[in-house]
Amino acid sequence: MKITPVELHQKVFQKSVFGYDPDEVDQYLRQIAGYLETLLSEQMALKDALREKDLQILNYKEREQSLQDAITGAKQMAEKMREDAQREARLIISDAEHKAEALV
Repeated sequence: MKITPVELHQKVFQKSVFGYDPDEVDQYLRQIAGYLETLLSEQMALKDALREKDLQILNYKEREQSLQDAITGAKQMAEKMREDAQREARLIISDAEHKAEALV
């Protein structure tokens, strides 16, 4: 059963000869209604905060993916540069060996 603070404020009990004190019941209902209003406000605030955090997490995941892509690209570029440098070194050594043989 879902009860709103407004329903608590508007609740009216039937009176009986040996019933509860109406003022005490009304006061208690007002306290419960106030507490319920506080809880509902907190719940709404928490839902808003959760929604904001979910958006932040999504943003961070997108950034993480971008960084991973950049790292992968940098690794591939470094590997290509290393291979190019090794190929160039082999060419330089081969050229030097040929010049040395020609001198001898």
